[in-house]
Amino acid sequence: MALPDAAMAARALSPPPAQPEAVRLDLEMSLGVRDPHDLVEINGSPPIRAVIQGGIQGDAATAAIIANCIPAIARSRLTGLLSMRELPALPYFRPRFQQRDDG
Repeated sequence: MALPDAAMAARALSPPPAQPEAVRLDLEMSLGVRDPHDLVEINGSPPIRAVIQGGIQGDAATAAIIANCIPAIARSRLTGLLSMRELPALPYFRPRFQQRDDG
C-alpha cells in the first residue's frame, strides 16, 4: 500500500575513480516518486541526454534479459543453477526491420 507523499528508495553510486572516468553509475530505485524516469547522459561530441518518461519497469527488463540469455544457455555445457557471471557475454543483435504488407 503506497502512502501519499511518501517514497521508499535505494541509491547506489559507483566508487570514486582512481583514473579518469569512462563510465559512472548513479542508480536510484524508488517507490512513490512524483516523476519516475530513466536518464542516460553521455558527455561527448555531441553530448546526449535521453530521458525515458515513466522509466523501464524492472519486470519487463528482467524478462528481456532472460529471453536474450536463452541462446547462450542453450549453447552452454554448464548445468544446474547458473549465475549471470557464469554465462558468456551476451552479444548484441541489431534488430532486423521488416516491411509490413498493409495490403
